[in-house]
Amino acid sequence: MHSIIIPHSDRNAYLDQCLWSITRSSQFTGATHYEVIVVDNGSRIRPQSNEPRVKFVYDDTPMDPFNKPRLQNLGIEAALLVAPDKFHSHTLSFLDADAIVGIHWVCAPALLLDGLTKVCYRVRTLPKEHLGYLQREPDRASLVQRWFDNYSTYTRAFEGYVKPDTNGDTGEPVFGNSQFSIRRSVLGDLRFNEEYKGRGYEDVWMNREIWRHYGEKYKAVLELNPAWALFHIRYSGPEAKGWDAGENNKLNHKRYYAT
Repeated sequence: MHSIIIPHSDRNAYLDQCLWSITRSSQFTGATHYEVIVVDNGSRIRPQSNEPRVKFVYDDTPMDPFNKPRLQNLGIEAALLVAPDKFHSHTLSFLDADAIVGIHWVCAPALLLDGLTKVCYRVRTLPKEHLGYLQREPDRASLVQRWFDNYSTYTRAFEGYVKPDTNGDTGEPVFGNSQFSIRRSVLGDLRFNEEYKGRGYEDVWMNREIWRHYGEKYKAVLELNPAWALFHIRYSGPEAKGWDAGENNKLNHKRYYAT
């Protein structure tokens, strides 16, 4: 069994395409031993799916509206905080709700060989208008495959973190992005426990906590084959300006990379 975890908040149109791409991968590979758990953080319209392997966990925790961005940006920590008892697999994979997965991606557990802490995936960005193409195109599978056939021509997404952190004990890269597969035992009791994390850096914190826990035993790899890779459909305008364009991102970068 492979548990695919998708934190979500008010991106239903994106989520629909993400779930479709997982089904496409399953149909191509013949993989059936997986489940998808969508952790919905207070969406105004609750997402739904007719796919029997998709389950929804709704987090309706009351929160001051001024802190709503925190709720929407918990990322993988939201899943670990709200739904740790919902996973039925020894292997967990984390996806963002605007991800489109490669044709072999649903078989990700096969990449977690002995001695690996986690496997990360390449992420490239599709322009926002591509969501409309997917919604209108009668043959989505062929359209998406053309995008993956030309994968290297698209812009690398900020989730890839151009320069990964380095494990201080071994010098190996940490690969601190938010799209990865990991054995459940690796996470142990690690849970979200910080009152606030700046937008876009919450997954940096989680990855560093895993790194600190494993020390010299930590070993991550970045899978390079586009068949295992991801696209993200750009959600908001500021991302087009680059990861460090916004003042909040600059401040949070100092916070997490000061030491």
